[in-house]
Amino acid sequence: GTGGLLARLRGEGHDRLVGIELDEKAICTCVCRGLDVVQDDLNHGLPTFADGQFDFVVLSQTLQTVMDVRRVLREMLRVGRRAIVSFPNLGYHKLRRELAEEGRAPRVFATEGYHWYNTPNVRFLSLADFEQLCRDEGFHVLQRLALDTATGQPVDDNPNLNADVAIAVLGAG
Repeated sequence: GTGGLLARLRGEGHDRLVGIELDEKAICTCVCRGLDVVQDDLNHGLPTFADGQFDFVVLSQTLQTVMDVRRVLREMLRVGRRAIVSFPNLGYHKLRRELAEEGRAPRVFATEGYHWYNTPNVRFLSLADFEQLCRDEGFHVLQRLALDTATGQPVDDNPNLNADVAIAVLGAG
């Protein structure tokens, strides 16, 4: 994106921050903000970076847009000791209702004007799907946070149904 997360982390005193972005306009915006960004496609892995180069690798609201999810997660854990992944939870009850009752594709990021035909999302996953993938691939979920972003509150009661966003901290198997 345009470096909002990187700028926030830098503002909190974190260093050794590097972003990855494919879009040239977004890269220019990041550079104008004084942020270090590499132009690359996550779908091709992270060959620019060495094993264990970072403490944390963050994939914020992007997992659902990549083609090879397993490869991206493996690469994140190769270059970082921990991976933090956030994604929209399609198991969220309001999105289920859109499909079940209205017969319409769920509108993730609807406030940004996305519809089924112009969404960057190529994967539609739920929190339960993600946790199953982690079990299957041997990724350790070290911490999980399910959120209701409308209230800004964590969700403990049936998070696959009641949280619209999930965040997980992963470690290698």
